[in-house]
Order: sequence, then structure tokens, then C-alpha cells
Amino acid sequence: MLINAQLNFLHLYVDSPHIHITSPFKHPVSGVIATAGLAHPQFTKAMYNRGETYLEYMQDLAGKMVCPFQLRIEQVLLFDGGVVLPRFAARDALVHDKVKDLFINNLVILPYKLGPDGECFLDIMHDVLEFLVGSLSNLYSTHADLVGYEASWRAFQYELAFEEIFYGNPLNTTDRQLSTSLGTSSGNPNSVTNRRGFIELAPYNSTSAGEVPPPLLHWTWDQLQV
Repeated sequence: MLINAQLNFLHLYVDSPHIHITSPFKHPVSGVIATAGLAHPQFTKAMYNRGETYLEYMQDLAGKMVCPFQLRIEQVLLFDGGVVLPRFAARDALVHDKVKDLFINNLVILPYKLGPDGECFLDIMHDVLEFLVGSLSNLYSTHADLVGYEASWRAFQYELAFEEIFYGNPLNTTDRQLSTSLGTSSGNPNSVTNRRGFIELAPYNSTSAGEVPPPLLHWTWDQLQV
């Protein structure tokens, strides 16, 4: 992106305490609910272990959202002809007003205004993640092995929201259309998250006709069970 024929683009590097789960599981919490304990006992036990690990992992990420983040900005300029002094010199990074002007005057960077109670973006994201973790944990503890149309789809939707927040897209490519219908997709213009610019949840039943559970092929290839 060119601004006054000088600024091409900015590199933004964030030193975040978050880590990606080493071997992500496909919807372990909603799987415990949707399969209703009817799978092989060993598979059911493994799914329970995966669900508990998943919830612990997401709770850890939510807690780390309030940790301090370090941000580094690299400015890349295009020079045509003679050498032009950069609009933002290295020494300007030590001057509060200069940094503030950079964020305000360059449209490539979107500043975030503090909320009415002084909360910052990380505070709000922490609250959002705590809500998602709490809601998913409650569904896991109250509906495990009990099936439930609403419970299974809500759990599935919360898992998609986590994937969008921490990975930027669904971990399973077959979930992209479901993510759009459930509102969590940031890349599809038909998703409410894409339109509003922040993670949003559409009605949990917006992706199915009748009381159809989430796709069972996530957890079994047995066509008799599907």
C-alpha cells in the first residue's frame, strides 16, 4: 500500500505468550456430546481425554490474553530517484507523540480506542475467551454422552470460534462453509464475523435443517453410525 509514494507496507511482529496445540483434535468437546458414548469404549475414553486437554489448553490461552505483548513495527519504503528521509525515523519510536501520529495518520494501522471503562483490546478479548471457555466447559460437563441438538451445535460453534481466533481459519477444510453459516468465519463476506470485524456467533441452528447433529464424519467413518 502506497502512502505519498513512500510507504509500501509495514511488518508487524508480536511477541505473544500463546502457543498452538501440538496435535489439534477435531472438535473433541462437541464430539463427546454428539457421539453419545455409542462409539467403541477405547475411542470414547480417548475422546474424553482429548476434550479435557482441549478445555485446559483454551483456558490457558484465555488467561495469557492479559499478559503484556511486545510489538515491533518495520517500515518498508520505496525510493524513486534521490534518497528521501523516512517519514518515521528510528529515534521517533522513543517519542510518544511521534508513535501516536504514526498510528493515527497511516491508514494501514488501525488504532483501538479504549472502552468506556478504560478497558483495552486485550481486556475485551480476555473476557470473550473466558465466556467461550466457560460456555464450552459447561456444555461438556452437563451434556457429555447425552447427545442434544442444541448442545452439540453450540459446542461445535464455540470450537470453530476458538480456531478462528487462534489459527485464523477452521482447522478442517470441510468446516469452512459451516464456519460461515455459524458466523465465525473472518474470511467469508457472508459471515457475521467478517461483516462486523470481530468474532461473532450466529444462531446455533443456522446451519442445519431440522434436528441434524454436526457432521459425524468428524469422529467416525462407520457409515452405519453416520
